[in-house]
This record gives sequence, structure tokens and C-alpha cells, in this order.
Amino acid sequence: MAEQPELTIQGWGPPGTRVAHVADGALELTADAAVKRTLPKAARKHLARELGWTPRSTPPVPVDSIELAPSRLPVPVRAELVTLLGLENVRDDRDSRLRRTGGKSYLDLLRRRSGDATDAPDAVLTPADTAQTAALLELCTRHGVVVVPFGGGTSVVGGLSGTDVDDRPVVVVDLSRMAGVVSVDVPSSLVTAGPGMRGPALEDALAEHDLTLGHLPQSWEFATLGGYAATRSAGQASTGIGRFDELVTGLTLATPTGVLELGHAPASAAGPDLLGLALGSEGTLGVITEVTVRVRPRPRTEEYEGWSFRSWAAGLAALQRLARHDLLPDVVRLSDPDETRANLMLASGAGARALRGALRGRGHGDGCLLVVGWQGLPTIVRARQRAATSLLREDGGKRAGTRVGESWERHRFEAPTCGTGCWTSACWWRRWRPRPPGARCRRSTTPPGGRCGRRCPPPARSRW
Repeated sequence: MAEQPELTIQGWGPPGTRVAHVADGALELTADAAVKRTLPKAARKHLARELGWTPRSTPPVPVDSIELAPSRLPVPVRAELVTLLGLENVRDDRDSRLRRTGGKSYLDLLRRRSGDATDAPDAVLTPADTAQTAALLELCTRHGVVVVPFGGGTSVVGGLSGTDVDDRPVVVVDLSRMAGVVSVDVPSSLVTAGPGMRGPALEDALAEHDLTLGHLPQSWEFATLGGYAATRSAGQASTGIGRFDELVTGLTLATPTGVLELGHAPASAAGPDLLGLALGSEGTLGVITEVTVRVRPRPRTEEYEGWSFRSWAAGLAALQRLARHDLLPDVVRLSDPDETRANLMLASGAGARALRGALRGRGHGDGCLLVVGWQGLPTIVRARQRAATSLLREDGGKRAGTRVGESWERHRFEAPTCGTGCWTSACWWRRWRPRPPGARCRRSTTPPGGRCGRRCPPPARSRW
């Protein structure tokens, strides 16, 4: 596949807007200069009315001006790591540390845009395999160094912070060198791959066998297989194919005291489920170094469409009824009134204006939009679609057409990139003020420039 884009230090990325399309049955993301990243007039008016927002330029500080403390990794420990991994795989240069500082939550990016990198790791380690990973974990445990596993860097829950309540040195274990397919078992529909393999790269490899994983979180372009497993990731089609932990049949977990091979045997009713314990552990029990997942044939057709409901309760009731009859589509996205209103305001063009007018005419102007999608063989997709359509109409749903669904399909990965792009010209973060003296806070919610008199614990992380 083509060279993989990288996340930017102060935003999502890559620069520019990328849209989704299907080429030869495979999902691809390509740049589209025609897509605007500025807020439409309706959205600007809404922000001004609801939040007292005033447009102004708020560019981030230059990357060269971001404050970065010197590495605290002891020289003897660094020397041992170099002996284990090689000089090129133990990095403490400025760019390597900044690119693996925190995740991509709103607060993470606000800190980086304001020039704050106090949660940067002291070094970045890139092991080549399970043995090296287990060995470096043992070494770090022995020397009291905190380890943070790093996949795609898309965490939005504070799981990649490089700070420690006991002020110990922190290293990031970057899994990008373990990013290949180990084996593909077509008859069993199983694939084993490294934890650093990204979603697009895995889909490209599976396409050669006419297979797909089909797990598509919004971070799909950058997130990794190991990250999916460590966070129990949910994707856009999880209603149909299941959440990621439901697709995992086995994994390898490197720990400071050895290596665990979990879940490869046939399902059994005996004993505790150690595989389930490792899934969702977010690096607290070990580092995932290999994952085996269940894949499926690539769908021959995909159909997406939009529906509207008068209220959130009405839309939810309709979906619950579909679930009771085992008729849920593969993709189900019900937006509440606030998200529906935001999506309609961010849309532009004659089609968007026509949709807004049609919803008002139906009495759904303050209602909810529903996007549904079906994937698979054409005859089965049509039958499922007809059955679901009948029940949605009985429950008060109004069909908004395929253009709504197709627009969602095309632009479904845009939100993080467009969001950070809009911050440059329309951001609220400079309106934040330091906290009043004595105000209680958590470090993960203190805004840039905030001051807190107490030492607040960072988010949970590995403590080897």
C-alpha cells in the first residue's frame, strides 16, 4: 500500500481533508481539496447565538516553541536498552518524544497547541518482537521505569500520558516495527498479525485473499490492531460484525515476568477467561505483541441510507424493535437532536438545504437523524433492507434517502481532521482562564495555563 500518513503533533492529520471511497472492493482514503474545512455560515451563527462565540484567529504556537524537558532516563539504563534493542531503537530526540506525547483527546491537543509537552516520555523504544518486548519490560521493572505502550497514538481517554505520580522516568514502547501479517488461514477465516499494523494496511493484505476485517473506528486510518484489542474498540459496523473484542480468538501478551499465549485453543467452559482479561487492559497487564482475529469475505455490496425520527426516544424505540426481531443493520448511527442539528449546520450546498427543509416539513426539524447500512451478498442485503424498512416506517420513521447515507459513508472519517482545522480560525481554547486558587481538579482536565495547588494523579497507566 502507499506510504502511511502520520498524525501531526498539534492536531489530527494529515494536513488536508481526506474522504472515503471504495476502489476495486477495497476502502481507501484520498485527499479531496474541494472539501472545505471552514465552518459554514449557519454553524457560525449558531455558535455565536448559543455560546457568545466571536470568530478570531487562534493559531497554535510553533512546534519549535513547545516546551520539552530534558530526558530523565538514567544513562546506565539507556545503555542497557541500547544493548538490548540497538542504538537506532532507543530514541530520546525532540521529534520522537513530541510525536509520542499523549493522545488525541481535546485536552491533549489543547495542551500541545498551547506549547505544553510536560507529559512527554523520556525516551521512545521500538522492539522488534515479543522476546525483545518482554526483555525490556523486565529491564524497566528492575530499574523502576514506567512503560506506556504506544500503537497509533489515537487515544482520547488519557491513556498515553507520559507523567507519573511518583516522578519516575517514563518510556514509550512504540510497536510500529511489529506491523506485519504473520499468517492467514482462509478456510478458518483467521488472520494473525502484529500489534502495530494499521487498519488500512491490514485491509490491503486481506484483500489479496478476498477477505476483510471490517472493523472501522473513526480513527481507522491511524489506529492499530494492538490498540483495538487493548481498548475493546468499537467500529462503525460493530452492530453487525461485533465489537473488536468479539472478533479476537487469541493474542500474545508480553509481561515483565514472561510471555502469555492466550485464547488460541478451542472455546472451553473450564477455567477463567484470561483472554477476556487481557482485552481492554490498556497496557496495565502487559504489552500485546500478536493478535489473532476472525475475518470474513469482503461484502459484494454495501447500501447506506438515512432516516429521521421526531425524537430520540422514538428513534431508540424503533432500533430496539429491530433488535428484538434480529433485523438490525450492520451500521447503525442514531444522532441525538444536538448532533443532528450540528451535522445539518456543518453540511452545505443545495442538497443540505433541501434536507433541512424536508425535515421541517415533516415535523422533524428538531428530531434525530439515523444512518443505517447493510453489507454482504446483494440478495441478502435487499431482503434485510426491506424487512427493516417496514418496521422503521411502522415506528414513525421517515426515509431521508440514500444521499444522506452515501454522504455519511464518504465523509465518516473527516470529523477529527476538520475539527482541528477549524480550531485555527474558530477556537475557544484561548478563552479558558486559570483556575481560581484552591479549586480542585484532576490533572487530565486542567486546561492550558491552568494552575492547581495540589499534585493531582495522572490517568491510570502501566507501572512496571
